[in-house]
Amino acid sequence: MKQIILPIHPEYVRKILSGEKTFEYRKIIPQDIDYILIYETAPVSKVVAIGEVAEIIKEKPNKLWEKTFYSGGINKCYFDSYFVEKEYGYAIRFKNVYNLKKHMDLSLFQIKKAPQSYVILENYNIHSLIKKSNKIIFDNSFIFIGGIHGVGKTNFCSNIVAPFGYSSISASTLIKIGNGIVQNTKTINEKSITNNQNILCIGAEDYKEKNYKAVIDGHFCLVTSDGKFQKIEIDIFARLNPSFFILIETEEEQIRKNIESRSEMEINYSISDFLKIENEYAHEVSSKLKIPLYIFNSFESSQKNKKKFQKILFGEIK
Repeated sequence: MKQIILPIHPEYVRKILSGEKTFEYRKIIPQDIDYILIYETAPVSKVVAIGEVAEIIKEKPNKLWEKTFYSGGINKCYFDSYFVEKEYGYAIRFKNVYNLKKHMDLSLFQIKKAPQSYVILENYNIHSLIKKSNKIIFDNSFIFIGGIHGVGKTNFCSNIVAPFGYSSISASTLIKIGNGIVQNTKTINEKSITNNQNILCIGAEDYKEKNYKAVIDGHFCLVTSDGKFQKIEIDIFARLNPSFFILIETEEEQIRKNIESRSEMEINYSISDFLKIENEYAHEVSSKLKIPLYIFNSFESSQKNKKKFQKILFGEIK
């Protein structure tokens, strides 16, 4: 396990701690970092927080900007000037952030002066420090994304949600980890649906605990093995308690193509009926639980959907 001390300007530390900034840019950085001790530069001049690293992206600057600017916390002019004449740049994505209860002087790490780039900490017990810290939880930290089979939820999570620093996992993966029956129309029935959703809630709590920006993609309704639509109990969504819901929709023809490409799936139901009941029940769940619901069309351009998602996060769309 490797950890470093990284100097960051106060303006950007505030953005990291608020959740607005989940990518920190660097011209050079070790590739195998697990934790970053965030040293807030003058006038604070102390280690103030810990960032758990989800990934480090290495790309040519233009590509790096495309992948990360939605949650990079800086403007394009500053980004370009920072990476001018650099062939590659790096973006560190934070998975979890912990606020230190008591800020620490560099002398406590046997460091005499503020680092210009970074300092590697050898054999430091980072977990003991995390225990003395507060994990940061902020608005919009957990999102539930729903939609019928083949609507494009996985791609939406990868292309639209991830650039804002969110880690995502499918409901079926959490159910599989919990030894439930993976949802497909050959095996699913009312009894297994109930059992799976209890497993999902338990897995979701664990996933949210490990990721300070978390997304679970699943369904509002399922299809049983005999082609009937089964609504997931509203109590399950109450237990999940997301910051808001997203419903993904798209054209029936595209959905059919996506499903037919999956050999394990079987279409023994009306896709249009499934879209209708999923939409109606998503609105019902949202209304009863008073949790906002936003509709996205996965067939729209990524740029348009990213801008819409950004406006939702920043409270510009209610």
